[in-house]
This record gives sequence, structure tokens and C-alpha cells, in this order.
Amino acid sequence: MALHSNYTVNYIVSYTVRYTVSYTVSCTVSYTVIYPVSYTVSFTASYTVSYTVSYTVSYIVRYIVSYTMSYTVSYTVSYIVSYIVSYTVSYTVSYIVSYTVSYTVSYTVSYIVSYNVSYTVSYTVSYTMSYTVRYPVSHTVSYTMRYPV
Repeated sequence: MALHSNYTVNYIVSYTVRYTVSYTVSCTVSYTVIYPVSYTVSFTASYTVSYTVSYTVSYIVRYIVSYTMSYTVSYTVSYIVSYIVSYTVSYTVSYIVSYTVSYTVSYTVSYIVSYNVSYTVSYTVSYTMSYTVRYPVSHTVSYTMRYPV
């Protein structure tokens, strides 16, 4: 007799990571021109770059456990019947002949039952993992310039 069973367990783990980086660069340049009128020109350029990186990691863990249980029962029934038949004849001869027959039957029945039980359990585990990564990147750039004379 065999018994087979299996079951599957799934669970999903996902997480998201976001981080933002921003930095600003500014530069100022001024110079003076004398010919024949002197004037000074200065300007400042500054720009800011910021971007956000976010990615999501999700993975699925699946494992399957299957096992088979089988056991065998064997038994033997043996019985022995023995019987003994005995009879005796006795007779006497005289003017009268008489004889006697005695007849006996005896038998014995012995009944033996023996059985063996073997029990085996086997199981297998298969484990699979799959994961996906989404990695979008968004960034913005802002630029300002001041140019006073």
C-alpha cells in the first residue's frame, strides 16, 4: 500500500529603495574694460542638478515538498490438523463369538498467524527562486544665470 502527497508553498518578498542626489554649481566671472571708457562686466552662472533613483526588488520563493509513504503487510496463516484413528478388535471364540470394535478419532488444530510490517517514507524538496528588479531613474536640471553690467 502506498500513499503519495505533495504540497507547494509560495511567498513573495518585495522592497523599494529610493534615494535623491542634488548638487549646485555656481560660477562668477567679472572683468573690467578700459578703452576709452572703463566699465566692469560681471555675471554669475549657477545651475542645480537633482535626480532621484528608485528601484524595486521582488522575488518569489517557492518550494515543493512531496513525500511517499508505503508500507507492506504480509502475513502467513498456517494450521495443522492431525488426527489419529485407532481401533481395536478383540474377539473370543467359544460357543459364542463376540467381538468389540472401539473406534477413536482425535485431532488437533494449531493456528499460527505471523505478519511483518515494513514502513518506508521518502520525500523530495525542490526549491526555486525568481526575482525581478525595476530600476527607474528620474533627474531634473535647473539653470539660472544672472548677468548684471
